[in-house]
Amino acid sequence: MSILSSLKPNKGSVKNNKRLGRGRGSGRGSSAGKGLKGQKQRTGGKIRPGFEGGQMPLHRRIPKRGFNNHFMKDFCVVSLEDLLRVLPDGGEVNLSSMVAVGLASERDTLLKIIGNSEIKGKYNITADKVTETAWKLIEEKGGNITINQNVNEYATVTLGMISRKFPKKTDGPVNVDFEAMKSAGLIPEGKSKVSVIAVGQLAGKYNISANKISREATKILQNKGCKAIVSDPVNFYRKVDFYDLEKWYPRGGQVTIEDLRTRGILKVGQKMKLAGDGRVKAPYQVETHKVSAIARKKLEAFGGKIQLLD
Repeated sequence: MSILSSLKPNKGSVKNNKRLGRGRGSGRGSSAGKGLKGQKQRTGGKIRPGFEGGQMPLHRRIPKRGFNNHFMKDFCVVSLEDLLRVLPDGGEVNLSSMVAVGLASERDTLLKIIGNSEIKGKYNITADKVTETAWKLIEEKGGNITINQNVNEYATVTLGMISRKFPKKTDGPVNVDFEAMKSAGLIPEGKSKVSVIAVGQLAGKYNISANKISREATKILQNKGCKAIVSDPVNFYRKVDFYDLEKWYPRGGQVTIEDLRTRGILKVGQKMKLAGDGRVKAPYQVETHKVSAIARKKLEAFGGKIQLLD
């Protein structure tokens, strides 16, 4: 039976008042639960992790050591001396056979052959890289070398290198092709294709035939009245972006391959690839052979259309 003297509030319904202003050791801190001043009392005011009020933060004060190159290719390097020691009479040389004889580990993925030692046997080599000296010594003994296709097969040649190796001796342009560049020592062993870039001065007139020729190098050759002959199909694509379309068609409209060829922008047989650089300022109806996802999204958002050609 409840009487007045036994009445008491329910558990948890009554709490003690906060005792404010009792210092840092009271659990309420120096601000006594009244919040902070300045930036942290504003709505949305935050301080990023590691910020120390403007002084040099800890992550900048501590010393740094080392560098990790995520793009580096780690080769298992095998010399001709090693081959002469483990396979004196020749044989098959590849990554799996090098693992079997202990010259490579199972974690290795790329193989490189180096060295200038005289060998006796005939080696059939399948590797990712072979130095020029080792290549010649292996072929002198009748060996065969196969370069894996995951390694760049293009040799880069600059216009300045061509000018130095092929000085102008006649009034007409000098014809430079892959064989001429290889004979002049511009293409190392193991490279089956050549790419010409616009580095250095072109002192003279040259008709250059290559697998790849950069756009800048092509312009330099054409301005001198020379020819730039490209043999790889990948180079028959002309990259066009929205900066180009704004310059050629400032009011928008229909962009066709035939019109671009009539204007001299596309060569005969050259294809077009539409890139997404720049802003779309007018609706375009574009005929193209390739288009990036960003370019399609930008153009369709502005009311334009894409017609892909075969």
